Amino acid sequence: MKGRVSIKVIALLLLFACAGAGRIASADKVADDAEWCNTDGRRILMNDAAKFEKAGKFRWALEWYANAYKWALHCGKGNQNDPLNIEIAESVKRIGKKLGAEEEKKGNLFDSALWFDATLNFADADRVAMNIAKKAEDLETFQNIVRHFHNRNGDKERFQKMSPGYTLDNGCFRALGQEAEKRGDAFLTKENEAFAKVINPVTGYKEAREPLRPAREWFRKSKDIEGWATDVLKVPGWSADAKIRQVIERAGKRGDALYADDTQAASLREAIEYYEFAGDTEESEVWSKQKESNKTKEERKKIKEESNKKIKMVKDKANRLGALNEKNGKLSIAIGYYQVADNEAKADELSETVKKNVKKSVKETIKGKEQQKKFKKEQDDLEKELGF
Repeated sequence: MKGRVSIKVIALLLLFACAGAGRIASADKVADDAEWCNTDGRRILMNDAAKFEKAGKFRWALEWYANAYKWALHCGKGNQNDPLNIEIAESVKRIGKKLGAEEEKKGNLFDSALWFDATLNFADADRVAMNIAKKAEDLETFQNIVRHFHNRNGDKERFQKMSPGYTLDNGCFRALGQEAEKRGDAFLTKENEAFAKVINPVTGYKEAREPLRPAREWFRKSKDIEGWATDVLKVPGWSADAKIRQVIERAGKRGDALYADDTQAASLREAIEYYEFAGDTEESEVWSKQKESNKTKEERKKIKEESNKKIKMVKDKANRLGALNEKNGKLSIAIGYYQVADNEAKADELSETVKKNVKKSVKETIKGKEQQKKFKKEQDDLEKELGF
């Protein structure tokens, strides 16, 4: 089947062409020449393009084919069913495939996808786009690829008309969802390793907890893709929601482990952080927000309530340990526990007591030193009198 030239595609080709503004200007001059409109300037430009292609100068060739079509538009011969215009389209597609393949071989996947897409090689563009998704390390890049396939699906008839024989593989959405889950799994593995290596609870657990956040976001992305694909395309789902629950359970488990530590306030403080993270179930993805069922809302509400319940449990324990250490005279330790419990009044009260005790201790130390100094002087004077 023969492809048809798109004016939009030709415009894109002129943006991508790297042969130089001077040659474009000369081609415009040719197109503006009325004498050229009386002859078929397309064929002359196409012959030049063929020479460039034969010489391996593919970008120049592509530009010249684009200029040939500009001539056709200028001279009123832009009918996409015109045999010469169809030949231009086939040439553009052929050269674009070569340029896309060159960039792909170099590892320049974004440039490769752009060449393929701009020259009607949509299946190749989709393939490279999926490879970009597989290598994407950030959600923004990954989301751009998801958007690419959404656009394909939303305007599939137009793409099929532009490149007859092209069909979007709906399996791409399941593949994207699975890629997102792989990223999430990798962050969960990273979190597990980091948690096991924590030595200093004051800073260590905060750093170990960080991978949980991107893990949840990647799983939410998978869930959003799944929700859209199952609802719009009616394809089978892959239970991405179970992955999100895995993150929640992991955070809860970490909180439980730290709650069991009675030796330092820092552990209880971090337990609260984990429980708060577990309770943050607000959807961040657009489709998931729009399609959220009442059942899902109730589940999220229960998770939040359970999280709040555990946080209260930690604070109650912190209050008890604060009182115990206060009773045993360990005021600085007690202050730490009271702060975890948000018992600021008690923490401030003990802080003032500690300050007073410190001042008193300093005064007593100074007084002791003065007495020692006086005793030393008297001793020296006595030794002098005795002739020692």
